[in-house]
Amino acid sequence: MENKSSPFQNVNALNKIRITHVFDKYFWIGPLLLSILIYLITTRYGIGLSPDSIAYLGSAWNLNNGSGFSLPYGLPPNQPLTQFPPLLPVILVLISKTGIPLILAAKLLNLLLVISFVILANLTLQEIDNRNPFFRLSVLSLVSVFAVVQFIFNMLWSEPLMIVLGFAAFLVFFNSQKYNNFYHLVLSGILFGLTVSARYAGVTFLATAMLIVFFIPSNNWKKKIYSWIALSAPTAIFLYFWMTRETGNAISSTGRVISFHPFNISHIHQILSTVGQWFLVPNSAHTVFKLVATLLFVGFVLLSSWFVFFSRRLKDRFIEKILIIFVYIYCLFVFFSITFLDANIPLDTRILSPVLFSVLLLVLIISKIQNQNITSTNRITYLISILITVFTVGILIINIPVLKNAFQNGIGFNSVTWKRYESIKYLNNLPQDHFLISNAPEPVFYYTNNVVFSFPKQYLTMQQEQNANYESEINQLISNYLKEKTYFIFFHKIKGGSESDIASFQKTFNLMPEKVFEEASIFLYIPRK
Repeated sequence: MENKSSPFQNVNALNKIRITHVFDKYFWIGPLLLSILIYLITTRYGIGLSPDSIAYLGSAWNLNNGSGFSLPYGLPPNQPLTQFPPLLPVILVLISKTGIPLILAAKLLNLLLVISFVILANLTLQEIDNRNPFFRLSVLSLVSVFAVVQFIFNMLWSEPLMIVLGFAAFLVFFNSQKYNNFYHLVLSGILFGLTVSARYAGVTFLATAMLIVFFIPSNNWKKKIYSWIALSAPTAIFLYFWMTRETGNAISSTGRVISFHPFNISHIHQILSTVGQWFLVPNSAHTVFKLVATLLFVGFVLLSSWFVFFSRRLKDRFIEKILIIFVYIYCLFVFFSITFLDANIPLDTRILSPVLFSVLLLVLIISKIQNQNITSTNRITYLISILITVFTVGILIINIPVLKNAFQNGIGFNSVTWKRYESIKYLNNLPQDHFLISNAPEPVFYYTNNVVFSFPKQYLTMQQEQNANYESEINQLISNYLKEKTYFIFFHKIKGGSESDIASFQKTFNLMPEKVFEEASIFLYIPRK
């Protein structure tokens, strides 16, 4: 039968194909630019800083000054870095070698991590489904917005570095199995090693890959063993030298003590609040709403697991299996860490962000588990894409006050509030040979660039128990470290800074009031004769 289509129809069809191709190839640039814009807006006054952030900065500062992997504050200062692996401080030092200040190097690094994360997320989504560009765009936009609106990549934390390296390792590992490429397998092993050297929780990425290798039916035992060696050797080498170095310093390999503190109701409430926040449920909302949101989240993970592992439609899917197994392994790791290592681990978005991003990427498999009716599938897919887009816009609108506050005031210790504290200005005007002790050593170090002694803590939040060595640490501080021109700085809103605490410390250490500010009190130590 003769084709009677006009030249204009052919041209229109060709243009439509070209537009679709261009959109499919470059649509990810939109979410990338949006995430960069939000990042730059929220870090106007510098990257966000928490106590952990200043640990990385302080370690980089000491490393740059030739003091090795140690912290410039503590009891006493300059003790070896143990609680965190060394990769983040090393990268900050390397960037600073170009003449960039450490704090600016941190902001630049996280900008690069934001860009890398969006690119990796797009590549992962392409592996899951490369036939629905609009659906991929909606999911990628959601993932990108979460990364910066939830302030995961806006803070100087090791999680962004771990996530980027871990997901890069997953993609390279995926290609090594897809194309049976041993060199890609070795490269993924190196990336897994870097992931662990960024954060100890990075071992969950490696464990996921090793478990995948174990379950691949085409692999004989010889190939499994060779693959395990290639994957784990870089991590094993790093941990050996890192922990040997620490053991040589007679300290705990991770700065933690093994003890049993069971998972309790407070942890469950934290999970409900965190997942509820992801679904835009306010913290003030009734627990029932948070529970419903959490059940929806868990239900999606379980449903996805069933389809990926037991459904014929997705039986050959590989990248999805990696993400799902990782979700389970990471959750088990967090549960183990809370139960035996650190009872104070907050189950917030920061800690659970690897799970959040993995599950958000898995949303794309919805297009794979629908029926075979193409028309019906396209309609449902477009409807879900629109709902995801509306949800993403809702996240942005609801978080406008938070983003505005970050733009106007900064984040954490890098906020305008801390920069304007008169106590900080006073400390910076002290003579050079002074000696500082504080119940908040991190910000004092950050704003003065001086070595700071940590005031002994009566309660250990990590172990959730009273500090049995509190009295001996007080006596050690008095006997070995106090001297003339020693200044005590107590911040009132931080533990150890209440009026009753300060009154007790005045008697114990023979302190004379030097200056009292709204946010802090400064005392001068008077040696007893």
